[in-house]
This record gives sequence, structure tokens and C-alpha cells, in this order.
Amino acid sequence: MKLFDTPNIYYLCYASQKVTGGNKKAYQHVDRLREAGFSAYIVHPVDTGFRLNWFENETPVMGWQEFHARLDPDRDWVVCPEDFGSQILKLAGNQKVVFNQNVYYGFERVDLPTPKNRNRGQLDPYFDPSVKAAIVVSEHNRTLLHYAHPHLPIYRLQLHIDTDKFEFQPLAHKRKLIAFDRKNRPETHTVYQLVRARAVGGAKALQGSECVWLRNFSEAQVRENLRDALVFVFLSYHEGFGMMPLEAMASGCVVVAFDRDPMREYLPPEYRVAGGDILEVVRRIEAIAAAYPDNLGPWQAQVDRFRAIAERYTAEAETETLLAAWDTILAGKPPEA
Repeated sequence: MKLFDTPNIYYLCYASQKVTGGNKKAYQHVDRLREAGFSAYIVHPVDTGFRLNWFENETPVMGWQEFHARLDPDRDWVVCPEDFGSQILKLAGNQKVVFNQNVYYGFERVDLPTPKNRNRGQLDPYFDPSVKAAIVVSEHNRTLLHYAHPHLPIYRLQLHIDTDKFEFQPLAHKRKLIAFDRKNRPETHTVYQLVRARAVGGAKALQGSECVWLRNFSEAQVRENLRDALVFVFLSYHEGFGMMPLEAMASGCVVVAFDRDPMREYLPPEYRVAGGDILEVVRRIEAIAAAYPDNLGPWQAQVDRFRAIAERYTAEAETETLLAAWDTILAGKPPEA
């Protein structure tokens, strides 16, 4: 256990109650760092006593004014979300770490050159001397970021799925419920409309089926719906890691997802669908629904395997990689290869 004699570590976090895994993960990092003896805090860029309330937490938080009053710019560390983009350059502090949970969102928020400013080094925060390192959540993120910025120390974390909270339910005990993630709206909505049209048109497999969109739900509501869902449809192309497919795997859902990084890290190849193959997605949903409830043996074997994969993502592994990253950052050492 460390004493609280280390520099302060301030995790910047959006002041919005929108349910996002990235904000929750920042809170979890602060909790685990403090448990290990680091002096860590969440900072919301408002001064209204804001705190995320869609999941249970007692994480220490502070507002913008208090943060600036307490910050020692040469001693303390400021952790910035990747999607602050070029705004990272304007933030206080001479020692910054970018917590890059989605490389796509991060690069999207880097300003494009203009006739008045064609110097990419003045737009891309990773070239700024105040940015000392990045923390990433998948090998896919690490590979892309390192290719663009080989000079930058990058630390890869192992994420955690709480398999105690995401309750595993055998398929035969579930409802005939198809859960949809909200991302990639054009293709996800197309799949939804095809499924509903087939059901209304008399497709036997889909009779009695229900659909739910997992959006604007609390964490408890997400857990409840994944516990009850037979199928989880996740067609996102632009993920940093993709927590919800793993949470669905922990809950005993048959996951239908495109063959994309970084989901390739944990979703076996035989269970992925070629990117853009909408009909195959719908046919797979129908096949699962047709097997419900009496012929689910092969699908149950699949979700048993999914649960075992999800159980590998332990709190201990995430804490170990998080603490190792910060010990190395504070020591001024490069990450291990």
C-alpha cells in the first residue's frame, strides 16, 4: 500500500448523465488507484457538485474551479479522454496522459488543418510535449496509435467484466427477446425492420418474439435485459474495445456481431458475421429463434463458451495492468514491449 505522497492524478470526465462505458471506466480507475494508495480524483468541467448517478459509486469528484485551484501543473497528472481531441492542447497541466478508449473517436476529434493552420503538430495532441503517454484498452487501439505515434509510450490495460453482476441465464430460461445495441444506426435499424417485417409477415420462427433497444438505460436495466435476452445484436464498426458484447456473453446471450476489430479479440471467428452482411445477421437471428425453446443444445454450448471467455476478464487483471501502468508512468520508464 502506498502512502498518499504521490502526485495527484486527475481523471477528466464529461458532465453528462448519458450512459457511456468510458465515463464509468474513469470512475473505476480512480477507485482502484485510491485503493492502492494513489491520490486520484474525478474532475467534471462544471462547478455544480456533479456526479454520475446511473451506477452506484462513492468516487471522489471535484468541479472545474477546485481542480484549477489544486492543480500543480508540473507535479500532478491530468488524464484526458481521447475524444477531447485538439482541446487537450488547451488544458492546464504539463503532464498529461490520454485515456484512449476508442481510437476512432480520438482521431475524429483532432482538428483538420485550415489555410491559417497547416501544422498538424499544432493540432494533434499526441505531438504536444505535455502529453507524456497514452493508456489504451485493446491491442487494436494500441496498434493504430503506435503506428501514428511511435514516439509515444502506450500502456495496454486488460478490462474487467463483472460476471457477478451480469447474471448468466441458460437459453431455455430466457424470453424470446432480441436486444439491439444503439450503434451503427443504418444497419442496425435495417436488421430490426427486417426482423419485425418477417414476424408480421408470418415467419414462424419469429412469432412471439420481442425486441428491445438498449439505449438510455441504467446499468441495472441493461443487466436485466441482457439476462432475459436470447440474442444480442451488435453491429458497430468503430469500437475501442466493445464492452457490451462481452457483457452479453457473460449474461448467456447469443451474440451476433460483425467480424471487426477489436471484437476479434474475444469473439471466436465462427460466431462472427462478415461486415455488412445484413441478411446473414437476420438469418442467424431467425435460426436461434426457431430453436427456442426446445432445440437450443448447440446454441447453449456456444453461450457456455461465451461465458467462459467473459470470465477471463477479471478485476484482478485490470487492476494489475492499471497499477503497473501508473507505476511505470510515475517512474518515467517506458512500457514493457
